[in-house]
Amino acid sequence: MNLAHQLINHKKKVMKVLGIILGCTPLFMFSQKNQLGKLELSMFNNKEVVVSVDGHQYDACSKFQLNNVESGEHSIKVYQTKKYINPINHKVSKRLVPVFSGEVFVSDSKCTSCVINEYHQNEVRIQR
Repeated sequence: MNLAHQLINHKKKVMKVLGIILGCTPLFMFSQKNQLGKLELSMFNNKEVVVSVDGHQYDACSKFQLNNVESGEHSIKVYQTKKYINPINHKVSKRLVPVFSGEVFVSDSKCTSCVINEYHQNEVRIQR
């Protein structure tokens, strides 16, 4: 009988310790602050580009900068604007021509700088 009580008490202690550990884990995880990164992107010739990051498209600019980016892989699409003249009514519009599509890794609290070269390849530099 004494041995049975000891086993039950031991199990209760183990369960109590596990409960404390599992209860404190979310607090520890949320206290770990993610340091956000920065993403810069431009063309080798500084021409105007339209950039899409993770499906969100941004306005045309010659040097794209995005602050407070979560660390990790991000889907990047880069387009150049091309002037199009309708041969029928001679109206001028702009069309997006794809230049680059791929993944870029953004590091914690660092600036990831991308330059799309003349071969439409991404050259990445990570700076502090």
